[in-house]
Amino acid sequence: MNPYPIYYCPPGVNRPTHCAFTAGMRMNANASPDGQEGLLYAPDSNFPKGLAWQQSTAGWFVMLGHHRPQDLIRLDTSPRIVQWYELIGAQTNHAWRVPILLSPTDAKDAQPTYISALDRVLHEGGWSAPEGLFDIQRRLLCVALGVALDDDLAKRTQAMVALAVDILSHGHHVSAFEVERQGWLSEQLIADVILVAMGRADLLAKAPADAV
Repeated sequence: MNPYPIYYCPPGVNRPTHCAFTAGMRMNANASPDGQEGLLYAPDSNFPKGLAWQQSTAGWFVMLGHHRPQDLIRLDTSPRIVQWYELIGAQTNHAWRVPILLSPTDAKDAQPTYISALDRVLHEGGWSAPEGLFDIQRRLLCVALGVALDDDLAKRTQAMVALAVDILSHGHHVSAFEVERQGWLSEQLIADVILVAMGRADLLAKAPADAV
């Protein structure tokens, strides 16, 4: 089994940012899933047979094997994230590495205030969080303070799912496409991921994973 899923990008389609392989190799049209000569992102050209290509709405294709979330852990995580939590997934043999992005000033307070749990960087204008994490922190803070992410219920649910996937993507090579295709999310897991990321693992209904 390849250590990570492999990807194929047709001409004009950008490599997905969560793909673990950064260098693409030319793939012959007679071997590609769309009959074009695009780029293959894999450890080599000898990928497993018998697995189906699946195409995302962004245009790229992915070949998913029997991977588990813990098989897709990132080795290139942000150095600004200094705290992680290991969480059991939607299936008992699944484990996720979840970054802690916020920290309550007093977890015993019924309505605690929150501060950044990141290792911030000092600039001339003061301390700041990395650009790639600030938006997630902002959305997390809204949830923590009871501010709805959208007025529409269906869109609010979608926003919560997107937030959970964005959080998980900082510890794993995944996007919403792979997570949904593999059936890796459950309602409880989404809630647990968001609680952990906001520093409220004390509110979890189940134990952490043994190991990742």
